[in-house]
Amino acid sequence: MATAATNTSATELQFRFNADLPDPLRARPPEAFPEAQLDPCARITTRIYMASTNQVRTVPDVLVKTKRNPRHNVISISRPFPPSEYKYNNEEGDDSESSSEFSNNDDEMSDASMPDVNVPEEGHPPQSQSQSQSQSQSQNDENNNNGESESESDSPSRAYWLQRTLRDAIYGAVKYAIVLKKRVPANRDGILAEWELTTDACAVKEMDWQHIRRDQTHLAEDPIKEVAALQYLQRWYSSSNHTMSSSSNSSPSPSPSPSPSHNNTTSTFSLPLDQVDRALLDSKIMLPLDILTDDRFLYSVMPYCDGGELFDRLDQTDKFTEGQARYWMHQILMGLDNLQKAGMCHRDMSLENLLVHKGVSLIIDMGMCLKIPYEEDPESQLEQQQQQQPSLPSTNATATEDGNTNTNSNMQGLIGAFGNVGVNGTNKGQQQQQQQMQMQMQMETTERNQRRRQRRCMILPQGTCGKWHYMSPEVYQDSAPFDGFAVDMWATGVILFLMLTGFPPWERPCRTDERFKYMTQGYLVQMLTEWNVGLSGDAMDLLQRMLWIDPNDRLSLAQVRAHPWMTNGPLQPPSA
Repeated sequence: MATAATNTSATELQFRFNADLPDPLRARPPEAFPEAQLDPCARITTRIYMASTNQVRTVPDVLVKTKRNPRHNVISISRPFPPSEYKYNNEEGDDSESSSEFSNNDDEMSDASMPDVNVPEEGHPPQSQSQSQSQSQSQNDENNNNGESESESDSPSRAYWLQRTLRDAIYGAVKYAIVLKKRVPANRDGILAEWELTTDACAVKEMDWQHIRRDQTHLAEDPIKEVAALQYLQRWYSSSNHTMSSSSNSSPSPSPSPSPSHNNTTSTFSLPLDQVDRALLDSKIMLPLDILTDDRFLYSVMPYCDGGELFDRLDQTDKFTEGQARYWMHQILMGLDNLQKAGMCHRDMSLENLLVHKGVSLIIDMGMCLKIPYEEDPESQLEQQQQQQPSLPSTNATATEDGNTNTNSNMQGLIGAFGNVGVNGTNKGQQQQQQQMQMQMQMETTERNQRRRQRRCMILPQGTCGKWHYMSPEVYQDSAPFDGFAVDMWATGVILFLMLTGFPPWERPCRTDERFKYMTQGYLVQMLTEWNVGLSGDAMDLLQRMLWIDPNDRLSLAQVRAHPWMTNGPLQPPSA
């Protein structure tokens, strides 16, 4: 009996307070993400080949990366100004305002509905469709005569054909798009078409540069920071995926965290289509395919999710069973765990920002996210100094703390997987981009290893943001430093409440809201019991421990994962 009592006491102590809260006296502003690197593109009218019907159609609203001078292969935009203020080389401009919506059904597309003018190049007058086709054919013939195919040039291997609008967004709209692949050569098999229709779909968030310039400074959602965060996450995933596959926990010797200025030479790179599902299902986070820009819009190109929002699934069933809610909680916590490992907080976690893809939930919408500030841990610094050994001459292999070896070939293998940048063939420019990506991922691996010797800081107030139902009281009050991880876990507690009950716990996170006042002060279990909601004792206990008003009393992510409700009950995956 004594042993049982001791174990019970230890369990209660384990969930009594937040075991992962930073020192409240150590608060700093959030760190800056590396600058957003945007690929210039053109929005053109072009010919596409549809293999299923053996037809060629001329269609508008196709986004294609434009060629760039190798000396200026990255366009870095960190100010709220449209890219027209930057000079691109060897690219096409786009002044059109096409907003046509096309169905997925090929039969609904008709040549009669297509405009007869192509998008002009910058500084050139518009040309007719026939002129454009003639010039394109001439260019293809010239390339073939010179023995140079498209695959040998620095041309994009894929494009995106914009279709219908899926939903409105703060700075524009999210559109459904179909991925096109480059036909090389364009007149292959006697069929003249630059692009071929694929079965792959994507979602393109189209954001108006004028709207961004006008509203970026006074809206909580920052599209420039969002694309910078997405690219940071993509590189983090690539780097961490390499680290896990090579069983290595360290890389080159620690150095100061890279500042934005250190990343100015970084090349952007596209997520290969054959890697998309693996990246999404592994990370549980939406990662970008491409970040593009023209003179009118900023385009964030994302994989298309086939399951819609988790909010819609809940709306269809009123509420989830505990097994269903537990399944989705495991998914959400895996995504949050990856965000935390990347040193980020979301600040807008909600059912609306969780998409379902192949039975897995993905965290989306990084417009309000922050990069967590860290500082050196004196104890870890001292321990590192004590463990330091006399340095040996450098070799191509770096020994790690656990005895494994981290070789340059491991990094090169990752570059092969994620460094294709959507270009057919291999050329000198491609090799330079791969080298730049390798340097960037090495810096970020170094930063991650350094973070292991650092301690997380609280974040100085950043303004009220997010949705009222999910917003933590400390963000609502906006008067004291907050922990980025704790505010995401609070919102996750509200998500769990909604999944289990089918209704929000309160309207606003303030003491004038009666339900908020009582639930966050320890009466949540009593209230749900009186309302006869029908939840298990473990479920209500977890909700209470995630939704205390004081962050010191709330559970951390690791504690939520270890809670009996998470570990002891069955998982009920969604039906096909």
